[in-house]
Amino acid sequence: MDIVFLLDTSNGVTQSDLRQQKDFAKLVAKQFGIAPSSSHAAVISYSDKPILIGGFFDYLMGKSFEDIVDSVTLTGGRRNIQEALQQTQRLLTSARPDVPRVVFLITYGQQARELGSQRLREMAKSVRDMRAVLYIIGVGVDDNDPQLQPVVERRSDFFEIPSSSDLNSYVQPIAYYVVSRTGKPITIMRLGLQLTSG
Repeated sequence: MDIVFLLDTSNGVTQSDLRQQKDFAKLVAKQFGIAPSSSHAAVISYSDKPILIGGFFDYLMGKSFEDIVDSVTLTGGRRNIQEALQQTQRLLTSARPDVPRVVFLITYGQQARELGSQRLREMAKSVRDMRAVLYIIGVGVDDNDPQLQPVVERRSDFFEIPSSSDLNSYVQPIAYYVVSRTGKPITIMRLGLQLTSG
């Protein structure tokens, strides 16, 4: 599996929130066994502009995935999800063609109002057109949100998380769900179970 994590570093996100996002990303990555011969992962932080923190192969060049995630910092500024998804679409051009592609968008709210939502939907579609399944991890965000709900293909791809402190408790349920969506055998490392949907 090739996985992209989008971490929200915009206005309103606290240092504690960011730390919980990082823990979540590292735990999810552990579930899917991030390794040179297994799943690969990339990290983008976003606010006004997205920042590519580490691509799919950066952690193969001597840096651990945990170190890459830990290097994310708060930037402040508007929440510009559409630009984050555009960066993701470009990044997916370097994803492996023969493995499932997954994008986890962590967000603490809607995109900045002045940016509108039409282009957001277009960018979400461009990510899905790259054969990636896009999941929203909405912290304190209603899964009925009219702006964000159209971003995902299925309503069940939107995970409503009450608060940052709840993120880690959703790691395993999300991992199980992602495996069921791929339709392919994928090992969840922490559990040592191989699950195949269908």
